[in-house]
Amino acid sequence: MVGIPEWVKFEPNYIEELVCKDEVDARIIERLIHAGEGGVSSPDLARDLAQYDLKRWTVTRRIQRMNRTLLKELNKKLVEYRGRKWAASSFAFKVWGLPKEEVKEELLEEARYLILTRNPRHQRTKKGI
Repeated sequence: MVGIPEWVKFEPNYIEELVCKDEVDARIIERLIHAGEGGVSSPDLARDLAQYDLKRWTVTRRIQRMNRTLLKELNKKLVEYRGRKWAASSFAFKVWGLPKEEVKEELLEEARYLILTRNPRHQRTKKGI
């Protein structure tokens, strides 16, 4: 093998591996991430991915399927509906492209934060200040 040493390992994109059934699903999510917080409508997504011959309702069904899969696995949404457009969730922005170990670490950090902020034993009272 020329150029890349044998010991170099490329970690697969965990979320893509988990929710994307094919290349079209991955292109939909990548397009939404590149669009930013403003999002993209289903007809615009279908036009942007014209080489795959998608209809707007096909795009919507694919997004809903990917969201359903991620909700079952990690209890998180990958894409949100904002106004009349689909937009990548804040979770998607954080973890898209990360390997499995880093996604798990991100979820653990979030869980620790929620435990500390919602547990009354860890909150300060006016008496304790």
